[in-house]
Amino acid sequence: VKKLTFSDVSFYLEEFEDDNELGYLNIQQLSKKFNNWKSVNNALNAKSVELKKEKGDDHEIMATEFLLIMMEINPTGNGLTIAQIEMFDGLYEAHKTSGSVDRVACEKVFKELGMTVNDELELLFNSQRPAGRLLMDLIILAAERNTAVEENELSVLSLNDVVTAINEFIKMDNNNDCLLSPKEYENYVDTSRTVFKGSEETVEKAKHCLSKFDDIQTINALDYIKAVFFIQNHTNELKA
Repeated sequence: VKKLTFSDVSFYLEEFEDDNELGYLNIQQLSKKFNNWKSVNNALNAKSVELKKEKGDDHEIMATEFLLIMMEINPTGNGLTIAQIEMFDGLYEAHKTSGSVDRVACEKVFKELGMTVNDELELLFNSQRPAGRLLMDLIILAAERNTAVEENELSVLSLNDVVTAINEFIKMDNNNDCLLSPKEYENYVDTSRTVFKGSEETVEKAKHCLSKFDDIQTINALDYIKAVFFIQNHTNELKA
């Protein structure tokens, strides 16, 4: 039976409400709702064509219908652990200067995650995208296919968390070079520091995490995801 978790519903409703002044989505808005999430965006494009044929160009998609659509296409993956994320980090560091990502190295990472190369992954490999952009797509694809973790495991960034972190990263990346400069990430670091009000031990861990942003020129998407991982893992204590 297909279902949406509480986290799924919250995530999708936030996306539904984003830039939605009329209280509904039209078909064109639906097809552009997840531009940075390749597989879901493709599924929504196909759904938009279907809805246009069935209900016309002026069909208004309310929140309940949007959730039903997302339930229909919602991936089954449970996200990634920090160790799995770091596998992609190493992949990026090894190939960032080449302008792309080595196919054999990518296949090795996916094999270690227990995933085979399907048509969708094949298209990504052949897309000739820059290393930074390709790795963002690859990590989302891995998160939406990875079922080797428990749904409620605390040490996992959920698929929604991964997608949200990458969306935030892309919004901060003003020059679209798939890297954040100190100027681009300074607001994130300043805001993050304001939430660290937990125990002395947690505050020290937080300072250590954010110190990775100090005195460096750029942060890649996976460095940012790992910072988000820390903050989420300690949310309850940090807000205590």
